[in-house]
Amino acid sequence: MGKEKANMMLVNLLRVSHQYAFAETEVTRGAYVRLRWLRDLYENCVQQGNLDVPARAYLLHLVGCTIFADKSATLVQVGYLELFRDLDMVGTFAWGAAALAFLYENLKDASFYNTRQIAGYMTLLQVWIYEHFPHIVPRQPNSSYEEGKPLSKRWAPLRGTSEVALVQQSLDRLTHADVIRMPYEAHRVYLPFHDVSRYSGYITCGSIVFPHLPERVLRQYGHIQSIPPSPHDSFPVSGILDVHYHFLHYQEHLLEEVYRGPVMTIPGECVDDYLRWYYRISHPNLIPSVDRVADPVPRRVPRVAETFDGVGDVISYQVLFQGISERLQAMFVRELVTPGTELGVLA
Repeated sequence: MGKEKANMMLVNLLRVSHQYAFAETEVTRGAYVRLRWLRDLYENCVQQGNLDVPARAYLLHLVGCTIFADKSATLVQVGYLELFRDLDMVGTFAWGAAALAFLYENLKDASFYNTRQIAGYMTLLQVWIYEHFPHIVPRQPNSSYEEGKPLSKRWAPLRGTSEVALVQQSLDRLTHADVIRMPYEAHRVYLPFHDVSRYSGYITCGSIVFPHLPERVLRQYGHIQSIPPSPHDSFPVSGILDVHYHFLHYQEHLLEEVYRGPVMTIPGECVDDYLRWYYRISHPNLIPSVDRVADPVPRRVPRVAETFDGVGDVISYQVLFQGISERLQAMFVRELVTPGTELGVLA
C-alpha cells in the first residue's frame, strides 16, 4: 500500500484531516502510523463521544502491538485498518489462524543467518516455549496466577540469555522426555478443545499462506506419531480463493480419524520407523556434528522421581527407557554409531 492510499484510509476510517494524515505518514516514511499517534487519537475521540473512530484506533493499536507486531515495535501498517471498516464483522474473522500465519512467516525469515530481529506475536511464542520446553530457558511460575486466566499469565518473565550457542546446544540435546506434548489438558475445563484445531490445510494472513498440518504433530493431539504424507499431496489448491473456501468449510477438511492413529499410552510415543524417517528428511541439529565439541555439562537425564512437566504426571521407567532408545536410534541414523558394535546393536 502506498502513502496516498494510506492517507485516504486514515481520512475515511479515522476521520482525521488530510493534513493530519499526511503529516503522520511523512513522519513514518510510508503507509504506517505510530502506536503513540493512535493512542493520542483514541483519547481525543473518546472525549468527543465518537465511538466508531476510537474503536478502530484501539483495535489497530491492539493488533499492531500483539498479533501483527512488526520489528520496529512502534509502528503499525495502515492497511490493517481495512479489517475494522465494518466493526460488526470483526468478531467473525479467524484471528487465531491469521496470527499463526503471520508468526510462521516471520519465523521463516528469522531462520536466515543474517536476520537479527523477528516480528509477530512474541508473547505467544514465548509462552509456547515455556509450556512445551521447560528446560530450554528459565521459567518462573507467577505466584498470583489464578486458574481459568489466560496461560500467558501463568509465568513470570525472566531475563533470558543472549548466548546463542548455549541455546543451540540446549535445543540439540533435547529428547522427547524434555518436551511436554500436551501441556494444556488441565486447562480444558476453562477453554475446551475446538475441532478447528484438527483442520488440515492452508491458513492465511493477507497474502501470507502457510500449511497447517496436524498430521505432522500428532503427539500434541494425544496420538501416536506416524510418518505423515507429503504436504504436497495433502490438499491441492489452485489459488487463494480455494484456501479461503477450504478454511471456511473447515469441518470438511478435518484430519480424518484413519490418519490420527491410536491414542498414546506414554508421552512422546511414535511408530518404529518414524525417527529414522525424521532424521533422514529433516535438519534435527543446529550445530553440525563436525563443529561440535565435548559438552562440559553432563546430559540431563530425568530421574524417575521428577515430574514430567514440573507439575504434572511422574515420568515412568518406560518413558525414561524410550528416551534412551530414541537417543541411540538418532545416533545410529546420523551414523554416529557403527553397526555391529555394542551401541549399534542397542540402536
